[in-house]
Amino acid sequence: MVRQAGTIAKGGFNIAEAKENLDAQLAVGLMLDAEPRGYLEFDVQDAALDDELTGVYFNTCMLGGAEITYSVLVTLKRRPDQPLTFRSVSFDALDVRTRVNDLKAYGRDQAEKQGVAILLDPDLISRV
Repeated sequence: MVRQAGTIAKGGFNIAEAKENLDAQLAVGLMLDAEPRGYLEFDVQDAALDDELTGVYFNTCMLGGAEITYSVLVTLKRRPDQPLTFRSVSFDALDVRTRVNDLKAYGRDQAEKQGVAILLDPDLISRV
């Protein structure tokens, strides 16, 4: 991913640092894993009519001095047991590049390119 972004790791890192860096693990999982172990889930305040939604998740991470920004297309499906809750069922890599200065503008641009209205803003997502 670092090479794809057009940057290089400026410093080394060991396995312990990689294991502790949850942001980098998330980026690798979402962008590269065929079946990610994690998922994104959110509740809708208004009743969504569709049972499947598409959004764009975007974020920045750093490891070994390399800083990248990335985005993924997220397909979410309504949970049958909780009708106001949607959970991700797939992630498709969209873009990876060197760290951008305006992450929000980057996310909006990526969503616009995909024709998607749902932005999964990392500042509004908490890990559980």
